Amino acid sequence: MMPQGEKGEGTMEVVGIKVAYIVVIFLAGVLGGLAPLRKKSLSGHGAGVGFQRGEAFAGGVFLGAGLLHLLPDAESNITTLMPNQDFPLAPLFAGIGILAILLFDHASSKGSAHKDRTPILLMIMLSVHSIIAGAALGIEGGMASSIALFVAIMAHKSSAGFALGVALAKSDTALSESKRQIYVFSLMTPIGVVLGSVMAEAFTGRSGVLFEALFDSVAAATFLYMSLGSILPNAIQRDYGLTIQWIVAILGFTTMALIAIVA
Repeated sequence: MMPQGEKGEGTMEVVGIKVAYIVVIFLAGVLGGLAPLRKKSLSGHGAGVGFQRGEAFAGGVFLGAGLLHLLPDAESNITTLMPNQDFPLAPLFAGIGILAILLFDHASSKGSAHKDRTPILLMIMLSVHSIIAGAALGIEGGMASSIALFVAIMAHKSSAGFALGVALAKSDTALSESKRQIYVFSLMTPIGVVLGSVMAEAFTGRSGVLFEALFDSVAAATFLYMSLGSILPNAIQRDYGLTIQWIVAILGFTTMALIAIVA
């Protein structure tokens, strides 16, 4: 059993790491979102290439985080609770999560094509996904998975903020209101981290392990849905070089695989 002093030091270290995560993620969202507002003209090929490649990398990272970290963690926790259980419960929960997210996105965007969504609708959808991803990071207790989730969130946060900023810059929304929406969006992941940390403290013992397993499965569903259903299909376009985009996506996925090996 860990001595009380060491346990307290370990807890403080985890809190410090999560505070650092919150600050860095918030700044990534703000900087990514405000950049388009400073430049109203965003049709340049160079800006498009950079954004698409960033999205391709983020898509690969999200795919790897879901498959190589979240789902295995969920399965490991379920095995700990039910060692004789042979049914793949973690993939089952993830599949249900993907279908639920699909229904939510469809209901939110009904009657409006994806590219024509209003900035406020885009902000709401991005914010919901951000809260879930942040909560997964807040709940996660393992260092390797924690690092992987942080990298995944960081890879997408600035590009998601940039996409929201582009939508706001092209709309008739006032500059002050546009900035307010960017700040609100940027706060969603930190809020999720705090909520996840609180929930992790609230559930202990077997209930805590079960809760983490369930939430890891749901978070994996979110990551896989965003990667395969939105990020990668939008990022890998022939306009910006299909081969290069594909390679960049592989690099993102490989990054998650390396973290799983060395962390």
